[in-house]
Amino acid sequence: MSLLERGLQKLRTIGEPAELTKETGRTADSQAMKPGDCEKICLLEPLAKVRATMQAPEGDTMRLAWNLQGNSALFSQLRGIRREIGKLLSGKRSSQRGTVIVVTSATPGEGKSFLSAALARVFAAGQDRKVVLVDGDLPKRHLTQVLGTSELPGFVDCLADGRAISEVLCPTDHPALTFVPAGKWRSDAPDLISSSKLDEILESFRRCDERHVFVIDTAPVLAFGETAYLAERADLVVVTIRANRTPRVAADEALRKLAAERPLALVLNGQEGSVLDSYYGYGDSYGDYSPSKTE
Repeated sequence: MSLLERGLQKLRTIGEPAELTKETGRTADSQAMKPGDCEKICLLEPLAKVRATMQAPEGDTMRLAWNLQGNSALFSQLRGIRREIGKLLSGKRSSQRGTVIVVTSATPGEGKSFLSAALARVFAAGQDRKVVLVDGDLPKRHLTQVLGTSELPGFVDCLADGRAISEVLCPTDHPALTFVPAGKWRSDAPDLISSSKLDEILESFRRCDERHVFVIDTAPVLAFGETAYLAERADLVVVTIRANRTPRVAADEALRKLAAERPLALVLNGQEGSVLDSYYGYGDSYGDYSPSKTE
């Protein structure tokens, strides 16, 4: 039995994601992950002057994630994921410290950025919560672009020059949710991700009280090797797996790279044919994850 299969056997039922868009008729890969393969599975004050607001066009799934309604089926399912995450974290960390959650995937186009934004939104809806959504996908910076903060300094700048996270925090439309942009791509970004400065930043997150949750969207683990380094330092790693799309071998390889003594949650994105399919535009390849040219 593979590591992936063993991991899937341990998952609790959390329900299949709600359908977001119409299917395109893509033929399912017999070797891809399918829904049946899973058991449903210190106050920081924003200083940036620009408010992060959703720039995605009407109908885009990122806009759906950002504007979740508390009475929607999708919100209810994500709330179920939030409960399961709470169970996984129970007893694994100090109850007096902030929580660091890394969200990743095996390959591009599996919906991890959507999940990051949606989870941050759902956590922010919790009682007395302070949530910080961090765009740690330095090559693609998708959240940074759709939140209209491409020109602002961000996470990479904190890694590079030691500025405090509070200096790059952007307020959002949601009072309990702030956003840290990725910052502009720089050639030494991979080295910065694996530097001691990252440990200092994550420790500053944990020095916040237990109301604080930090959700970090990261690059796919098989496309950007430094993601595994960041994931090793998280309190919890959430891995998005795309039904009928993620090759079994890729999912298993990703979990091997992430294997460590920390809680790991698998979330099956069962929707086929949504715009999530074209987030990164690399088809079935995960070897090329070049920086986005959009500035």
